[in-house]
Amino acid sequence: MKQADFSPQIRLLRRLEPPTDPEFILQVCLILGVCTCSYFLAGWWVCAAWGACYVAMQFCEKAVVRLVPSSPTRLQYTLVLYVLFVEASVYCAMPVYLWFLGPDVAKFAALALVTASSMHSMLNRAAFPSILMCFLVPDAAVFVAISMHSIFMEGVTAEATLFAICGVAISAFFVVMLSQSYRKEAQSLETLEKLQQSQKLDVMGKLTGGIAHDFNNLLSVISGNLQLVPGASSRREADSLAAEALHAAERCSDLTSKLLSFGQKAPLLPIAVSPGSAFEELQSYARRLFPPRIVLQFAVESEVGNVMVDSSALQSALLNLALNSAQAIAGQGQISFSASNDVLSGRTCVRFTVADNGIGIPDANRDQIFDPFFSTSRDDGGSGLGLSMVKGFAEQSQGTVEVDSERGFGTVVSIVLPSTDQIPQGDQNPAANSLNKIRRPQLYSVMLIDDNRQLLRAMATMLEREGYSVSTFESGSDALEAMAQKGLPDLVLTDAVMPGSVQGWNIIQHVKMHAPQVPTILISGYAASGDEDHERVMSQTDAFLSKPINLKQLAQVVKERLASTSDSVQDSAD
Repeated sequence: MKQADFSPQIRLLRRLEPPTDPEFILQVCLILGVCTCSYFLAGWWVCAAWGACYVAMQFCEKAVVRLVPSSPTRLQYTLVLYVLFVEASVYCAMPVYLWFLGPDVAKFAALALVTASSMHSMLNRAAFPSILMCFLVPDAAVFVAISMHSIFMEGVTAEATLFAICGVAISAFFVVMLSQSYRKEAQSLETLEKLQQSQKLDVMGKLTGGIAHDFNNLLSVISGNLQLVPGASSRREADSLAAEALHAAERCSDLTSKLLSFGQKAPLLPIAVSPGSAFEELQSYARRLFPPRIVLQFAVESEVGNVMVDSSALQSALLNLALNSAQAIAGQGQISFSASNDVLSGRTCVRFTVADNGIGIPDANRDQIFDPFFSTSRDDGGSGLGLSMVKGFAEQSQGTVEVDSERGFGTVVSIVLPSTDQIPQGDQNPAANSLNKIRRPQLYSVMLIDDNRQLLRAMATMLEREGYSVSTFESGSDALEAMAQKGLPDLVLTDAVMPGSVQGWNIIQHVKMHAPQVPTILISGYAASGDEDHERVMSQTDAFLSKPINLKQLAQVVKERLASTSDSVQDSAD
């Protein structure tokens, strides 16, 4: 069930009459001044006491409104409404007292006070019925009370009856105002929902057009080069054509990963990452991507915290920001990478910043920079999804993106991510030192499970060339049946999502339950799931590979996982 959002109401209350606002201070001075004059001129000491009490209630209300969170819970918002109702009731106590006091001047003051309160509420709070009701209900009660009092005190005369009718009519008018306020709020929400739906359709249109354009270009390169391979005049020409097709396929893979990041559905493997080590790795290859006219600087604050993120996704996001910065620098320029501790919304965070001294972002484009396929670059080689990917990665990692740009002075983009107390693993992979132990791969059995027959055949061929004994299955149920009959293999590689009731995480759960030492590898282009049990099981897998699969990387990961298992078995034997 979707939780109600009361943040607009809190923002309104914080904006109306802040404690330092000149109008609010003038209002307080007027109330206290009139009450003081009433005490000295007419002896109405109750007015002086009421003035002090009401002003104190106003300051109390403003303190409560600022103490509750910007997005309060229903209970916290109910507390705010209760304080508002008490404040309005204290205010209305004075008109009632003045009316019963008797003199005409007192009755005039009573009507003026309640009328002013009603007009102020309807003008400033009509957009939020719950807040408006807290003020109009006490006002309506005052009109009814003084109307009924006039009849009881003066009898059923024409003037008294007319006055009572007017009081009831005013109260009924308040009810109509509340009803209209609720209806307008419903209409506003409906309009907002339609606007959001329209914006979603507009984004989908941009995505569809952009994807079709980029993929058609890349598929044309792949198809064209593969069609030219059979007629190649030499092996060298054929290898060159195949390499071009492979390069275009890798660009397709990069585009799909950016699309998944934009939609916050990219399969990420978060680990504890040190900003210092992340910058060292980024620095090792980033300098080769930028021309000498651009100076790169890296700075990490002392004792900066660690973050729980997908390391490669973080570096990809930072690199995308730097590439955008490079396009904004016409001549000599500088791009600075920095990491520092920060606090955002009460959370301890790490701020990764990429700053440049380029031309800056035009004001007209500032609201569009994260839109998919939006680009001001004349170079058509990019996908236009760089910043969309950055925002999607940050939000998927429980963080946010902040942009500060001034035309002519450069741009600063920050990725703010929650810090973690976990210690990063060593930079050196223990399995890397043990890869030479896989000298007889034919002794190892590997089970491959994927519903795509062509991909299954390609992976099996690659691993068989490496010397492994490979068995393939196109459904999870067939794989589980084979495990029950023949036992578990030395390594299981499975797709995450397949037709049928048995999914990749079911297979991993079965393997880890019966043989925790058997390594598992999960492959998918889309492994997001809202089920906590599925997420927990997926976190138990030993490795993850994104589609499209790089077969050389697949062979390397299989070798590493088997080497790691060999080490574990050797340690147990020792």
